Amino acid sequence: METSRVSEPVPRYRIGAVAQLANLPVGTLRVWERRYGVVSPARSASGHRFYSEADIHRVALLKNLVDRGHAIGSIAKLDAQQLERLAFMHIDRVAALPTPEACADVQIVFVGTTMAKRIQKSLSTSPHAPLIVPTVFDNMTQAFANPPVRRADLLLLHLPSLHPDDIGRVLTLSASCHAARVAVIYAFAAEHTVEHLKQVGVHTLREPLSGSDTSRTILELLGKRIDDPSVDALNYSPPAPRRYGDDVLTGMANASTTIACECPRHLADIIMQLSAFERYSNECMARTPADAYLHSYLANVSGRAREMFEVALGRLEREERWIADRE
Repeated sequence: METSRVSEPVPRYRIGAVAQLANLPVGTLRVWERRYGVVSPARSASGHRFYSEADIHRVALLKNLVDRGHAIGSIAKLDAQQLERLAFMHIDRVAALPTPEACADVQIVFVGTTMAKRIQKSLSTSPHAPLIVPTVFDNMTQAFANPPVRRADLLLLHLPSLHPDDIGRVLTLSASCHAARVAVIYAFAAEHTVEHLKQVGVHTLREPLSGSDTSRTILELLGKRIDDPSVDALNYSPPAPRRYGDDVLTGMANASTTIACECPRHLADIIMQLSAFERYSNECMARTPADAYLHSYLANVSGRAREMFEVALGRLEREERWIADRE
């Protein structure tokens, strides 16, 4: 018999396997089905229940939410998206607990053995890496069957092909691990699936990744500031407010046609582009909490670059002895 991939919807699990994977007594699962209709498994000709992967992960998600104080009767009829939102609320609360900086070691749960080895090797060469205590699973099904005892500071999953139905499984597993932070490394995915994960606070990384990029991202997720003189040690003071509005810059660009110099137009174009990217980064920072640090950095860099070019444009005005019309 061929082994189907994780997201295969064909019912093929018996009730005992489902109960074991969801860490739930068989008797409780039968009561939940009979009384609350939490799932509707298919039945064979002989009357045996057969559950799909979707059934397993729904039961596991319900079990984790019940363990966190929700009454099964109040959540049994919720759809997958509503259950995911509840799971995310618990991720958010766990993230407010003491950060890894206060701990002697850092608990990382890896899903994906090859990826785990590669990342651990990369982190071992970084002088900024804390002591990592890894828990490694080959896949999510194995992780569900053997949830870690200790709270995970980071849950890191390698899913080469990321599908919409993986979102619920990622959130369910994060609740099972009590994960403070969650990141998914993927190679192929639909844009809306990646955006959904970002909206619920899951950090996403697309392959291929260099070792240094991966290490830097993981250390930032763990709250470790990296003293890199080529990047992070740059002046991080807030940029000055804009000196020129878009209307003034447009006037300067048009002035290039009346004076024997194209520099005003080039500088005006650069400043408008930097201003647009600065605004874009600030909007991203407010919209996606998982990427707030990165977009704050990008907004700051583009703002300071815009400020420098504005100073250059001001000098050009003085040197060329012309002043653009201002409103």
